[in-house]
Amino acid sequence: MRRRDGSPRPGGWSVQQAGRCSPRLLDLLQVELVDRDVRRQQRLLRLARFPRPKRLEDFDFAKNPNVTPEVVADLKSPVGVR
Repeated sequence: MRRRDGSPRPGGWSVQQAGRCSPRLLDLLQVELVDRDVRRQQRLLRLARFPRPKRLEDFDFAKNPNVTPEVVADLKSPVGVR
């Protein structure tokens, strides 16, 4: 692998080096690269701290017994919205 400026990346594999590897090792490397990409995406999403989507249907009444289903149903109706 090369950088944009044409210099080789440290730890990068050239085509000649990849050609000398066994197919099993190449498959293993491909799985590792996919796994790294997935973990990187998950890490970046955690670091971004995007707000979690929340819906009234997902509200857990057991965690907050002070809120009744009637109150949540009232929040669903647009009557109180101005």
